[in-house]
Amino acid sequence: MVTASANGAHRGENHRLRSKSEPAGHPTVSLIIPTLNEAENLRYVLPTLPSVVDELVIVDGGSTDGTVGVVRQLQPNATIVHEPRPGKGVALQSGFEAARGEILVMMDADGSMDPNDIATFVAALLAGADVAKGSRFLQGGGSSDLTPLRTLGNFMLTRRSGSRSAAATPISATATWLSGATCCQRSSRASPASRWRRS
Repeated sequence: MVTASANGAHRGENHRLRSKSEPAGHPTVSLIIPTLNEAENLRYVLPTLPSVVDELVIVDGGSTDGTVGVVRQLQPNATIVHEPRPGKGVALQSGFEAARGEILVMMDADGSMDPNDIATFVAALLAGADVAKGSRFLQGGGSSDLTPLRTLGNFMLTRRSGSRSAAATPISATATWLSGATCCQRSSRASPASRWRRS
């Protein structure tokens, strides 16, 4: 178990999700899932994690529905970070700090992202992309829960973020029906403290 203090410092021990039979040079993959009262959803999501995931990091924001117990039951080797500060961005930052993998995958706990897409994202990184992002808006993607207003909002946010990052970062996007998962590699040039910054 890992505990995040008010200043974001962590203490604890990380564990591998499951043993792997891959070559020694294969990069390790950490899956970071922020949670807040996601016990029922995790009963469906956690059993479907693919073998490409070496480490599971759950960042819990104070769930009261037994979320942490479900994680311990279904993935006993998972690293659990208790994050008292509010916000998904803070939770992801805590997960990045606790994770040991060379490739970091961020995924929601609500089942809206297909864990089977993780291998596709990892393959894009191994082929040279710095970031791989799932999108419901590429050909072949989609979602049954997107209202016209939500679709417009997502389009505007995607367009804005894409225009700022496209020039500096090679990005590989994949169309998935219910996936907005993101996958990236740690920077080998950055120190651990500067690798992930709050914006």
